[in-house]
Amino acid sequence: MLGYTKTFGSRVVTEAKISYVRESSPNQTGREGADIDPLRDFGISGLNFDEPLLRGIPNAGISGYMGTGETFANAKLLYRSPAVQSHTMLDLAGHSLRFGAEAFRRYQDFTTINASNQGSFSFTGQLTGNAFADFILGLPTRTDRIPFLLSSELQQNHFHSYVQDDWKLSSNVTFNLGLRYEYAGVYRDRLGNTTNFDFDTLTFFPDPGTDGALNDPSHDLAPRLGVAYRWGGSTVIRGGYGHYLTQPTMANVSLINRNPPRSRQDTFNTNLANPDLTLANGFLDGRLGATPPPTLTTVPRDYGPGRAQVWSLGVQHQLPGDWVAEMSYVGSTTNDLDSAYTRNTPPPGPGPVQARRPNPAFGDVRVFASEAEASYDGVDFRIQNVGWHGLNILSSYTYSRCIDTKSSPATSTVGTEDQEPQNQLDRFDGQRGRCAIDFTHQYKLNLIYALPLGERLTGIAGAFLKGWQLSASVNLHTGAPFTVIMSGNPANTSRGTIRPDLIGDPNDGPKTTAQWFNTGAFAAPARFAYGSAGRNIVVGPPTKLVDLGLRKQVRLGGGRSLEVRIDAYNAFNTPQFGIPGRVFGTPQFGRITSVGSPREIQLGLRLAY
Repeated sequence: MLGYTKTFGSRVVTEAKISYVRESSPNQTGREGADIDPLRDFGISGLNFDEPLLRGIPNAGISGYMGTGETFANAKLLYRSPAVQSHTMLDLAGHSLRFGAEAFRRYQDFTTINASNQGSFSFTGQLTGNAFADFILGLPTRTDRIPFLLSSELQQNHFHSYVQDDWKLSSNVTFNLGLRYEYAGVYRDRLGNTTNFDFDTLTFFPDPGTDGALNDPSHDLAPRLGVAYRWGGSTVIRGGYGHYLTQPTMANVSLINRNPPRSRQDTFNTNLANPDLTLANGFLDGRLGATPPPTLTTVPRDYGPGRAQVWSLGVQHQLPGDWVAEMSYVGSTTNDLDSAYTRNTPPPGPGPVQARRPNPAFGDVRVFASEAEASYDGVDFRIQNVGWHGLNILSSYTYSRCIDTKSSPATSTVGTEDQEPQNQLDRFDGQRGRCAIDFTHQYKLNLIYALPLGERLTGIAGAFLKGWQLSASVNLHTGAPFTVIMSGNPANTSRGTIRPDLIGDPNDGPKTTAQWFNTGAFAAPARFAYGSAGRNIVVGPPTKLVDLGLRKQVRLGGGRSLEVRIDAYNAFNTPQFGIPGRVFGTPQFGRITSVGSPREIQLGLRLAY
């Protein structure tokens, strides 16, 4: 980063910055520096030899035996972001004004290798009666290949600007005013390998080999307002509202490079009566099998930022003895969050899945969207003192409620959140429930106490006893909610996390490790039907955690010091029970079989000089 700051008089300060961020996660493929050519070295034809990363040892699957081949990882994951920004601070009478802008470009290069890129041979024993004999004779039953390397170089332009004013209206009233503008351009693949899919028109875009737009641009204004009012000499009332934007993850867009035409997989089947596929000629055009309906990945054209509206109101009061008490309320509503679902899934019912799809020409169409919703309301009470008889203490209690339609973005998991909705067509009301991290009651206590030991002692005894500090952290909260699910997909819908029927109160249980919740509150749904149980309706075990620490700092002279620490995490060794078994009908259903970390004691020495 390079920066330049200039002052104009005593009221104006401006700065300009240029920065460049680069994060690389290269993985070794095993081919670096290797000279492997399947045609030259193994006599295998019909594979892509143009790409060096694909020149590897073909995979051979032998029924009943260990096969041959290589393991693979993403060959390249590179993120870059050059940026230029400017900020100006202007002090006027009663106003502290700030404004600025930033322009930056995001790049993400992504390359992945599939095991079938260099060819895959299956030996099943259908030709000689023994799979290993088929392998020795070089007579595969089936072969597969993916001719192309999946590689993309995504880019997206951004422009942000803002203006902010801290306005001191009077000695006891201050306003904080702000307005932010954010523009996010379209995603493009500079290699022209990535195509998006419009399910409504059944078309791919942009044209293969071009770097056209993969989505539409987005822009929005985000206003913010805050006010602080001092009432008398010991009470402050604060309130505010803000509109915030969160740009979606670029990783979701990189996944759509799986779409045709470059993700094509060719399958070849031998003539069982007169085998014509061999190791040398395993990819004969005349033996090319029927191409199965493609499984696609897409982002909507309006894939863009999440939008959150947050409002708050709080009262802070100075109590006698330097105690400070505070009560506050925070509420928010959020829309357009990262989510994932699957289109083209059939309704529940019997029979083959493919024939019952809305469009049998395609398989599952995985959609990485920005459409999830969430809301939060919480009341927080806290009391604090910095120097009460040598004690620094902060105690807080929060009562809150969090509701959403999905607690995890498409590429991660929070708590026990399932990646798939039960009913892909009812992913809002049908999925609306408690957030995966919705702890209704939370209490936290943090304190540091200067131990009054050896205050009048000198010499060795004084040096050993004086200066010790005791710290404690208490974390208590009610359990996280989770969802009871069925094993597999009894609705026969190809995708979806199916839930059982709800016939009672699931939280009316014995709360033991053998049976935490009321397992009798659930029943198997009717055949080929969705269950009636909601999402995240069962409450898991609470958390009761106490950490203790003892610390002493010894001055060694010459600007040097030695810190001695003893920390006990989960000091009372309280079991931190995991989520009970939540798969209906399994032996572990309702049972707790996992616990968190037991007590851990650490001794540390730190020398500063």
